[in-house]
Amino acid sequence: MSSAAPSNSNLPSSGGDKKSTGRATSPVNPNKAVGRPQPRPSSKGTAAAGSGGTGSNSKGAGKKHSSAVTASLLSRTRGVLDYLRLKVPKTTLRQLYIDELRGPFVCRAIVQQLSLPAQQIIIRLQCTGGSFALAAVKHWLSNNSHNKVLTQKILPELRQWAIIQEEDDAEEEEKASKDTGGEGEDGKKPSAAKQASQKQAEIKLTEEFRIGFTASLCRMHVSPWQPIPKDQLEAWERISALKQLKASSGNSNKRKQPSGGTPDPMGTVTPEDLERYTQTVWDSVLHFLVGTETMEPEAAVVHLLLQTGLMQPDPDYTGPNAQEEAPLVITEKGYDFMLQDNYEQVWHFCLQYLQVVAQNKEKGERMVQECLLLLICLSFCRNIGHAYLATSLNKSGRRMLKDLAKFGLLYVRELTVDDDGTSKVIFYPTRVAISLIGTGNAAEQQAMMEDGGANLIPASAQWSLSSKALEAALAHPTPHDSSHLAVIVQTNFQVCAYTTSELHVSMLALFCDVSTIRRLPNVVFLRMTRDSVKAAFHLGIQARQILRFLEKHAHPRLRVQNAAAAAMPTVSVSPIPSNVVDQVWLWDRERTRVQMTLVFKHQCLMEGEYEAVLHECSNGNGLVWSSRAKKVLYLDYNDTERIQNFVKHWRARAARQAQRV
Repeated sequence: MSSAAPSNSNLPSSGGDKKSTGRATSPVNPNKAVGRPQPRPSSKGTAAAGSGGTGSNSKGAGKKHSSAVTASLLSRTRGVLDYLRLKVPKTTLRQLYIDELRGPFVCRAIVQQLSLPAQQIIIRLQCTGGSFALAAVKHWLSNNSHNKVLTQKILPELRQWAIIQEEDDAEEEEKASKDTGGEGEDGKKPSAAKQASQKQAEIKLTEEFRIGFTASLCRMHVSPWQPIPKDQLEAWERISALKQLKASSGNSNKRKQPSGGTPDPMGTVTPEDLERYTQTVWDSVLHFLVGTETMEPEAAVVHLLLQTGLMQPDPDYTGPNAQEEAPLVITEKGYDFMLQDNYEQVWHFCLQYLQVVAQNKEKGERMVQECLLLLICLSFCRNIGHAYLATSLNKSGRRMLKDLAKFGLLYVRELTVDDDGTSKVIFYPTRVAISLIGTGNAAEQQAMMEDGGANLIPASAQWSLSSKALEAALAHPTPHDSSHLAVIVQTNFQVCAYTTSELHVSMLALFCDVSTIRRLPNVVFLRMTRDSVKAAFHLGIQARQILRFLEKHAHPRLRVQNAAAAAMPTVSVSPIPSNVVDQVWLWDRERTRVQMTLVFKHQCLMEGEYEAVLHECSNGNGLVWSSRAKKVLYLDYNDTERIQNFVKHWRARAARQAQRV
């Protein structure tokens, strides 16, 4: 029996193995004096992190870099549903809807995140055979203002998800009318012919969505796979434990303890174990980023770090064959990645994983569909800690289990189920996998209860798992190796960090003064200063990222006080003192106190010239400042040539008119 995830990977690792052999040690060494990492210029990571920081006036830049705009749009996605909405074409969406086993859950996930009026329209259309007159659908809403919302917001949203399809005459009717209670543009009632065309217009559900949504309404199960019964799982765990003890009795009679945050291979896996496992997996990635050699991710993960621009070959390496043997160093984009929470980090990797999978010329599109279906189905496994058989998935899904386990989305283990040695592979979805769907509005549904599902954890309360795991680590009688961090920020800018991890000290050193560090066995004291915070800004770290990091890792006692204060509207709910929050933002604004703009001073010499030039500048963005009393205009330097050509022709024309007079 093996407790770790399988090591085989389908991810491309060309160049990943070579890059992972050489590593540059980080200047941050928590065992000794902690130093601050210095930023390195990166042709990939720096450009990605700073895109949008400079203002370009080139009008053709958007067309020239359309692929970069698409990548930037995808980087703002917050989950699987955002990816479906922004990236996946409608034809692919329809194929997902009609998947026999998983399509109903795709329909359910999309409907849950729609607005309540859109959900009502879908349910009513489903009950009326899938189509209904557009004019009658407008009567389903209460007043004319809602009718305007219907045509301007709800129907485009449903069309974007390939949920409805409309007839051509209905689309023409929408363009011709203003949706003001049936009146036309001139305020008069439409003609009889136009009214007849409005009555003929219909809203129809797409056939694929109608089939999938019908199956979703008829399905009684909450999750796409049936969890393994608790008594059966316990029996398999006992058999596996006995087999492992017999196999290891020849070497040692002492039971081997699991390492790090890996759950006990011979015990029951709890939600807190899964939380620690996810944290351990991502600690290995972050350790590799900062250069500590204690943990190293697999070659496939290292390859993704290079592709996403989080790391780069050391540009200062001067040895032979520098392109292949240069050690890897973190980029400015990597510093931003370090301070993100686990959910954003995992989704960042999932985006890159989908892009890698899509590069397969033969099966790329189908593999992307399989990955999206698997991620959506994982979001419905709301009982954290329940185990599922890997045989419930198809062949492609079982291959992807191995890759997703490397990201901490799943915990995979193999259990012996009988005395003959027959084994079964089972997997546990983690909290991050369940929340990866990215729903947040209407999808925060009531907790759906299964038979015996008394310990079902609603999506809105899943954050408490990290607090429970953290409390268990803090309650340990002696300091031990823990992957959790509990931070208390005091009003005097002192940061008390309960941790024994070198990684956490390295991360705090990004924005804290390392010369003020003091250590105890299980706590580290640092201080935030103006210079240390501005040094973090120089690395590309933003003020909101620092504050978000401190809030995410706040001590559990502060979280309890924060939850109690949330009920009082006049009390701040942030676990960080308000004076610290305000000061960090003030330090951030110091960088933008003065904004330099290159201008050209134009002094008007002729009568009427000021008004003419001012009018010409109003046609574009060439005017920066003007004074009518002094007849002076300050023009944008980039637009100076156009304005000066206009002034030259205007003065010549004015001179000719003066000669005629």
